[in-house]
Amino acid sequence: MIDISGCRRCHKTGNRGNRLATDLDASLDKTLPRDLAHAVKYPAVFMPNFYFNEPEIARLVNAIHWSSAVWGPESGETPKIVYFEKNTEDSRNTFNKHCGSCHRVLTQQFGGLGHGNIGPNLSGIFSRFYFKNFKDGKSWDASRLKQWLNDPRDIRANAQMLPVELTEDELRHLIQILGS
Repeated sequence: MIDISGCRRCHKTGNRGNRLATDLDASLDKTLPRDLAHAVKYPAVFMPNFYFNEPEIARLVNAIHWSSAVWGPESGETPKIVYFEKNTEDSRNTFNKHCGSCHRVLTQQFGGLGHGNIGPNLSGIFSRFYFKNFKDGKSWDASRLKQWLNDPRDIRANAQMLPVELTEDELRHLIQILGS
């Protein structure tokens, strides 16, 4: 359930994942199952809403708590503090300017960006924990993102996204944002 939903794009669980948000391995002693279920059902600002039904939420909470029991909090690890606030629009930020109306992303360097819910949440897109859904089950990287932005329908025939024209500087900045 954890792998299917892509929790590791932002969270560490099962001693694997990105540290963009709360370390779920440390949740066993600090979070009641009902609170974890509530967080999944009513996600924070930059967490995708997966629209799980009650049995799916129960399975996910059980998987997270099992993982927490096995891996538990690591001694001496500094807790990750995440502020889930809506970002202020910065027109110089390439993500906000070109992507944020349809997408959201949670990054280490820039925090949460974007306000759209039309496109997928892009948190952790360049990590090994993001869905391998580029083309033919391939992972995303900078060159594949460039191909996608140039012509999404060349990659996926029924893509609803239109091409995005970026300068080389904007593309570099976008890759920096998504890779942070």
